[in-house]
Amino acid sequence: MTSPTDLADYRERREAGIAIPSETERQAAMWTQGLEAKARAAALVSRHPDLAEKLTAGPLSFTSPALWNGYVPPRQWGGALNTSPQRRALVEICAEAWRRENPTSV
Repeated sequence: MTSPTDLADYRERREAGIAIPSETERQAAMWTQGLEAKARAAALVSRHPDLAEKLTAGPLSFTSPALWNGYVPPRQWGGALNTSPQRRALVEICAEAWRRENPTSV
């Protein structure tokens, strides 16, 4: 639902000549951001052969690391925390790859 504050902001933006994306444009942007995030995650892990190889072990069991498209399931699912072993394994693999490439940020 759109709040009165949102409506006022939209009016101000429209009067200033600032384009307001449609719902379809916002959804397309979110989809694109998701695809880009998956590609970054897959590329990050693939740069570390030992981590990429973990994708072929349980609980993930991909037949090849190249088959993982970078998707990490959401932290919450259906209003509850997603505690699946697959999500946990992917988060651990991605986090380790990130730590290796950003050692001073940890």
